[in-house]
Amino acid sequence: MAMELRINVSDTTDWASLLRPNPNVNICRIPTELVEANGNVDREYAPKYISIGPYHYGKEELRSMQKVKLQYLNDLLARNKSNTIERYMDVVKNVDLSSEKNKYCDFGVCGISDDIFLGILLLDGCFLVELLLKHNDGSLTFPGIDIHKLNHDLMLIENQIPFPVLKLIYQNTDLVEPDQRFNLFDLAINYLHNGEKSIDGVYEEIENMDHLLHLLYMCRLNRVQLKNAPSRMKPWLYRLLYILVATLLLPIFFTYRYHEKVDKDFLWKKILLLSTPSLIIIIILKESGILYYLWEGISFLFVGIFYLVIIWVEAETKYTAKSVKTNCPLIHGLTQTPTVTEIAYSGINWLGIGPTVTYKMFFKPNKMHAGLMEINDNSFSEFENLLFYEQIYFLPRLPENEENDALYISTYAVYMRNMVKTESDVIFLRKHGVLKSTSSLIEDKEITSFFRKQRPWLVLTKLNQKNIGSQFRSLEKFCSSGHRKRKAKLRKEYFVSTVVIFAFLGFVIVTAFTAAQTVYAIRGDKKD
Repeated sequence: MAMELRINVSDTTDWASLLRPNPNVNICRIPTELVEANGNVDREYAPKYISIGPYHYGKEELRSMQKVKLQYLNDLLARNKSNTIERYMDVVKNVDLSSEKNKYCDFGVCGISDDIFLGILLLDGCFLVELLLKHNDGSLTFPGIDIHKLNHDLMLIENQIPFPVLKLIYQNTDLVEPDQRFNLFDLAINYLHNGEKSIDGVYEEIENMDHLLHLLYMCRLNRVQLKNAPSRMKPWLYRLLYILVATLLLPIFFTYRYHEKVDKDFLWKKILLLSTPSLIIIIILKESGILYYLWEGISFLFVGIFYLVIIWVEAETKYTAKSVKTNCPLIHGLTQTPTVTEIAYSGINWLGIGPTVTYKMFFKPNKMHAGLMEINDNSFSEFENLLFYEQIYFLPRLPENEENDALYISTYAVYMRNMVKTESDVIFLRKHGVLKSTSSLIEDKEITSFFRKQRPWLVLTKLNQKNIGSQFRSLEKFCSSGHRKRKAKLRKEYFVSTVVIFAFLGFVIVTAFTAAQTVYAIRGDKKD
C-alpha cells in the first residue's frame, strides 16, 4: 500500500518549502534522494516493526504488529466498561478530517480513503495511549519484541499521528481509579525519559504539540519545564556570593589567629593555620577566574623551558627537506576548524553540561562545553529524525526574537561534522564525557562516518551562521597560538606513552625533594 516518494530535484532545492508546502504540515515522508544523499544504507527514517500513521500502512513486513495493536485496544477498553469502540469512533469522527490530513505532506501519495484514515487514527491512537498507560503502570511488555527496537519505530518522522488525536482519545478514556489519572503530556514525558523523571512532577504543557517526535525534541533540548519550578541562580551571581563568603572568612580567621592564644607547637595546628587561609584564597582565585590565568602563566613558562630544551637537542640532528613536513602545525597556521584530537592536545578543557541537554555544544570562554550523547542502537536514527524535524518544521516556525541558537541540534551537527575526522576524535570525545557508548555493536569507525555526513539539506539560520562562525574563529585562533601549538606538539610527539609521563613526573618529584632538602640544609646552617 505504501509507496516510495521520489522527487526530481537539484542540489539547491529548498527542502523546507518542498516538504512543508503550508504551515500546517509537520509530518512527512523523507524523499529517496535525501536518503541516498545522506548515505543511509538501512534507511534511518523507515520503521522496521510497526507502522503508525498512513505512510507505511499496509506494508507486509509490518503486518504482524497489527495483532499487538488490537490487543492493546482491547486492554484499553477493559480499563472501564464505559470505554467502547463506538465512543472512540465518535471522538475520531468529530476530528476535522481535512485539517488532520493537511498535517501530512503529500497525503495523496498514500492512496488511502478517508474511512481507512479514520481507522488508522483510531487504532494507532488507542495503541499509543494504552502503551503510555502500561509504561506508567510498569506492565509494558512485548513478547518476542525488543522494546528498544519498537522505540526506534515510534520516534520516526514518517511514523507519527497528531498529538491532539491522542489527547482526545485519552480525555474520553475512563480509568478504574480516576484519582490516579495523570495528564497525557506527563505520561508521554515519563515514557520518553524511560521513567527517569518522576511522574509526580507536573510539567508545563507545551501548546500546539505536533506529535511524540516533537515532544522528544523538546525534551532533548531541555525546553520542557516543571510547573512552579524554583528559579535557578545565575552562575555569575553564584560566583559573586561564593567569593564574598570566602573573603569574609579571611578576617575572621586572622582575628582568631592573632588575638587568641593558640599553641603552635603541635604539627596539626601548624598545618591547620597554613592550610585554612590557603584554601580560602584558592577558592577566591578560582571563582574569580584569576587562578585560570595563573595556571596558564605557569603552563606557558613550563612549556617554553621544556621546548627550548627540545630545540637544543634537535639542533644537533640533521633533517632532510622531506622529514620536515610542510603541514607541520608549527610552520603553518590552521586553515580549518581544529579536530577534537587537536583541541585535546592544545590543552583546551571540556566541561560537561550533563545528560539533560543532549545535543548541545559551544566554545566559550576558552573552554568546550558539550552535553552527553549516549550511543546505542537507536542513537543515529533518533539524531537524524530530530535534526530533520528541526530543519523542516521547527526552525521555520521560530519567532524572530529567538536567540538561543546554542540549543539547536543543527549547530551540534555542524560542530561534529567539522571536528570529527578520525576514530581518534571519537576516542577523545568519549574520554571527555561527550559520548557514551552503550552498544558493543557500534564501532568507532561507524560513529566517525555518521558525524562526517554532509547532509546537503542542512541549512543554518543567519543567527546560527553568525554565532557558530564566531565560535569557530575563536577556537581556531586559540588552538593556533604559538603556546598552544608548542603544547600540542609536546603532548602529541613526546608524551605519547604512560612510561614517558611517569618518568617525567618522577624527575619533577626528585627535583622538588632535592630543592626542599637544599632549603632545609641552608636554614639549618643559618641556625647553627
